[in-house]
Amino acid sequence: METFINSIPESVATAILTAAFTGVIVFFLQKRIESSFGEKMEALKANLQKSLFEHQTKFSTTYQKRVEAIEILYHKFIDLRTHFNRILIDIRKSLESNSEPSLINDDEEFNGFLQKYFDFVGCFANSRLFLSAGEIDEMHTLLNNIFHLIELMQVAAMIDNEEITPSYIISINEQIKKSRLGIQTIDVENPSATWLFNEIVIGMNNQTDILEKLYKSVADSK
Repeated sequence: METFINSIPESVATAILTAAFTGVIVFFLQKRIESSFGEKMEALKANLQKSLFEHQTKFSTTYQKRVEAIEILYHKFIDLRTHFNRILIDIRKSLESNSEPSLINDDEEFNGFLQKYFDFVGCFANSRLFLSAGEIDEMHTLLNNIFHLIELMQVAAMIDNEEITPSYIISINEQIKKSRLGIQTIDVENPSATWLFNEIVIGMNNQTDILEKLYKSVADSK
C-alpha cells in the first residue's frame, strides 16, 4: 500500500488533495449559502405574513367602520323620513278639509323636522372619512334630493296660492329633471296638489331605495 502511495507522482497527489480540499470548501460554502438563503426566505415569509395580517386587520377595521357609518346614516334617514311623512300627511288632510295645516305652520314642529335634516347632513359629514368616492357621490345625490322633496312639500301646501306662479313651477320642474327623484314634472297649466303629493311619496320611496342599495353594496363588498 505504501509502495502504491509512494508510486503516485507528487503532482497527482497534490491535485487529489487540492480537489478534496476544494470540495470540502465548496460543500461548506454551499451549506452556508443554503442556510443563509433559508433564513432570508423565512424572514421574508414572516414579513409577508405580518404585512398581510396588518392589511387584513386594517381592511377589516375600515370595512366595519364603513358598514357602521351607513347603518347610522340609514337610521338617521328613517327618523327624518318619519317626520317628513307626518308633515306631508298633515298638509294633505288640511287641503282635503279646506283647513290650515297645523304641523308646517307650527314653528317648533317644522324647525324640529328641519333639525332632523341637518342631523342627517351632519352625520354624513362625520362619516365621509370611511366612505368611498362613489358612496360620497351617492350621499350627495340623496341629500340634494331630500332637499328638493322638502321644497316640493311646501309647494304642495301652497299650490293654490297666487305666489306659486307658472314661472316658479317651471323652475321647480327643471330641478326635478336634473335630480334623481324619479318623479314626473308638475303640470304648469293645471297643477294638482293631490297629484304632487303622490309624486312626493314616490320620490321619498326612491331615496329609501338609494340608501338601502348603498348599504347592501357596502355589506356585500367584504
